Formats: sequence, structure tokens, C-alpha cells
Amino acid sequence: WGLSQCDYFDYWGQGTLVTVSSESPTKPQVFPLSLCSEQPDGNVVVACLVRSFFPQEPLSVTWSQSGTTTHFPPSQAAPGGLYTTSSQLTLPAAQCPDTKSVKCSVKHYTYDTQDVAVPCRAIPPLSCRSCCEPRLSLHRPALEDLLLGSEANLTCTLTGLANASGITFTWKPSSGKTAVQGKPERDLCGCYSVSSVLPGCAEPWNRGETFTCTAAYLENNTSLTATITKPGNTFRPQVHLLPPPSEELALNELVTLTCLARGFSPKDVLVRWLQGSQELPQEKYLTWTSQQEPGQDTPTFAVTSVLRVPAEAWNKGDTFSCMVGHEALPLAFTQKTIDRLAGRKCGGTSWRGQACQNSTLSEATDPPLLICLPGAIKWPQGKRSQTLNEETEVRGREVAVAWRTPASKSPWMSWWAGWAWTEGTSGPKINKGPDLA
Repeated sequence: WGLSQCDYFDYWGQGTLVTVSSESPTKPQVFPLSLCSEQPDGNVVVACLVRSFFPQEPLSVTWSQSGTTTHFPPSQAAPGGLYTTSSQLTLPAAQCPDTKSVKCSVKHYTYDTQDVAVPCRAIPPLSCRSCCEPRLSLHRPALEDLLLGSEANLTCTLTGLANASGITFTWKPSSGKTAVQGKPERDLCGCYSVSSVLPGCAEPWNRGETFTCTAAYLENNTSLTATITKPGNTFRPQVHLLPPPSEELALNELVTLTCLARGFSPKDVLVRWLQGSQELPQEKYLTWTSQQEPGQDTPTFAVTSVLRVPAEAWNKGDTFSCMVGHEALPLAFTQKTIDRLAGRKCGGTSWRGQACQNSTLSEATDPPLLICLPGAIKWPQGKRSQTLNEETEVRGREVAVAWRTPASKSPWMSWWAGWAWTEGTSGPKINKGPDLA
């Protein structure tokens, strides 16, 4: 006697799920899942994770209390592998107090039922245990808003709250405008934070007024206070604009301009780039965050910004400017400008432009001189002698350059438009440079 495939189906009965596998039956592992706090709607959600079991059925998950239950279908990490599923129970908070638990019962295949107690509220992990401690912080206005004339805001933030209701903020001085309180936000630890924003603070902030924010909340009828004022000990940034390295210029593709601002305090600084007189979009360049400079008795900061431009734009003489904004600057902004000629190498140092007033360089012609800086600069014999220490931008067409050589060599050499400087065996020489004409 032989049995056909139809005979097998008649034997098991219609609708029976038959699993044919070489995998041995595996008992499930059951884990309780709880949240750190109740949901915003006032309910408590607990769950049961059932993993690493085979076969898929029969399996049942039941709860010791009645509520809204959601069973998720089993899934396999890989074909032919073990299964994982979960069941979720939602209860009103009154039915599941923090100190209580509910029972999750899992029955699989021929194994005995596994009962797991699921706490109504989980013990927060170590990373969360310090979250629900109320803290108040007060943040200064954004520097961009202060320097660019936007409405500067102060922000007061209360964090680490177990209960987000009944929070009030009080500001002194009030700035004459109404503070705006935001909606509570809940973090991963189940704690809440709320912020209050005080608009229109630019003028009193710049005058050095002290602002006070007080936050009162229901937990133990407590309040916290924070104060902030504009720093009094400020330092202006020193700005240096560096030309592209020769290795990049040789490739004739993209070249990198580097702007370094250093020695400033406080650390907030604004960096913008211009090509000619046109401000470039911020996505065109990269600016790092300010870092504290090492080895300083008084903390000062430095920031670096890089701009990459086509070599063609650099080679044809386009000008590029790095504009730096800082609250210690008298006019809020300072800038450095460079182009191909201003970035030319001169005897191992770089060409640097001087935009000096006639009263400073009484013997200079207009437009100003382009100065090569191998050291201290003085004017040729018979001219007014003066040392130039500070570098600024060059404006207009360069007319002449002068430098001092060692005493053992020729005392003075001058460079006029259309001439290039080279190092000779007995000292500096001047040679015709057609690319400079």
C-alpha cells in the first residue's frame, strides 16, 4: 500500500500548518521590557520579548492583567533560523503603580509555561539616573544675531524634570518684550525639559546688564535661578590669511585659502568669506569650532576656516577676503584680503599687502606699497626711516616694494611694478617679471 500527497493532508486535517525542518526544537528566552516613566497620555506600557525559539508555532503569550494588548508576528533573523516576537500591554497608570509588576506568561511547543514579572516602571540605567535632577541653564544671545542686527534672544532652559506641569519663568530685566515659553520635551530617560526665550536683548546685553532667569516648578515647590552677563575681559582676534600651498598650485585644480583667527576671548566668533565684494554661501567653506589655545595664562581661543576655489579664479587675480566678527572688535568686523600677487613668494616669505594712511607712509605714493617682509622694514637711504609691524590688506595696484638687507650686503633694494625679486650670489637682485607687468 502506498500513500499519496492527498492522503497526508487528510491525515492532518485541513488548515494544519506543517513545518518540515532539520532544526531541533528550541525553548524561547523571555525578557521583560519597561519604560522609565509613564506615557504623556497617562498610560503605562510594558512588553515581553520572546526570542531564539523554534518552531514558530504553537506559541501563546498572555498577561496577568487585562488591558490593550498588541502581539507582533514572529520573525527570523535569517531563513531557517530561530524566531523572535514580542507582546505589548498598555494599562492605565492607576492599574500599574511604579512599585508593582505584571506577569507575562509564554507557552511554546511542548515546553513548560515560562512566567516573567515585568515591572510597571523600569529602574533607569546609569546614564539616566542623573537626568531627572532639575538643572537650570541660561544661554547668551547668538553672536550672529548681535553683530548682524537681528533680534538677539536669551534662552533659559530647565531640564531633568519628572513632571512637566506647573512650570513658570520670571526674567529680570524684562527687555520690554514678552518671553515665549516652549512646550515640554521628553528625553530618552523619560525626563522633561522646558525653555523660555526672552527676545530683544541686544542693547542691554551690549551695555553689560546682568540678566536673571528664575524657574519655578511643582516638584517640592522648588525654584532655580541663573544669571548671565556679557564678559568684561575681552580680547580682539588676530586674523591671518594664508595663500594656497605651492603643491596645490602645481596641480592647477582646486586651491585652498586658510584663514586663522586667534588670541580672542570670549570664544564665540563669526567667520565669512567673500570673493571680490560678493559674500560666499556658508556651504562653500568649512569653519571649525573655536578651541582654547594652550599655554595661555588668560584663556584665549583660535578658529580656522578654509575655502577651496578653482585654480583658474586664483590665477586670474580674483580677490578673496576672510571676514571675522567678534564682540571685542570696535566695529564688530575685521577682514583680510588676498589675491595671487599678494600671495606670491618672496625670498622664502610671502608678499603681504599694506593699506597704510599717508600720514604713516609720508613718502609713499597712492595706491599703497606692496611690502615684502623678511624682517623689519625701513625706507631706503634718504627716505623717512620707519619700521612697519602690522599687516593689513593691500588695496589698488601695487607700486613699489622695499626691504632692508643684512649690513654686509647692499643696504637697500627696491622693486617697481613689473619687476621680480630673486636671490643672487652677492645679495638680492631685480629682474624683469613679465607676469607682473
